[in-house]
Amino acid sequence: MFKKINVLTDKISVSNGDFSKAINSKKKFGIDVEGKIFYEKSPEVPTIFWGRPNLLMKNKILGSDYKVSMTFAKMEISLENSWSRILELNQTNALYDDDHTEGIDHFKDEELEKLAWYGVEFEVNTRDIVTELERVEDGYILALEREIPDYTFHGLGFLKKGQISSAREKLFSFVKAEIEKKIDSEKAEYERFGFSDEESEALQYFGIK
Repeated sequence: MFKKINVLTDKISVSNGDFSKAINSKKKFGIDVEGKIFYEKSPEVPTIFWGRPNLLMKNKILGSDYKVSMTFAKMEISLENSWSRILELNQTNALYDDDHTEGIDHFKDEELEKLAWYGVEFEVNTRDIVTELERVEDGYILALEREIPDYTFHGLGFLKKGQISSAREKLFSFVKAEIEKKIDSEKAEYERFGFSDEESEALQYFGIK
């Protein structure tokens, strides 16, 4: 299952010990969605902060986009003002970009995009594929979601590291099965009119005879 982090309501906790080590390193560092600190950027890691802290600003030690509160054991980071910054850090690396007004345009991964390209010929759309992906694999959705005054949702989807091969295999099987179900449910129509060139190409891709 995918874990959703809503910047308007969720906070990220970081160990004070880890944060102190990062400060003392005098290097740029990042904080991921699990509150872990890293020192080298990776496109597979959904990131909520990258840079150097401002030690003169205790409550805004990570900059004006973040509100920080500290206890004896941990630092809590509020993200409610950080969406623009999070988009800047993550949008080009996300597996998909989901906007409630525009939908999901494409997958960054070429193999998943190919599944979506062929699937649409049989009305298996990108939303269907993403819903299945979020059900069968582990990952994150970095999102801005609010209910009022009007519903708003914008999310960036990430698989956990090392799961892309598994995702490709499972989603290939999912789209293939959905196509087979559609053909079976509309068997008489397909027998009468046959398949278009685009549909035939999709059938060949999925090995459906």
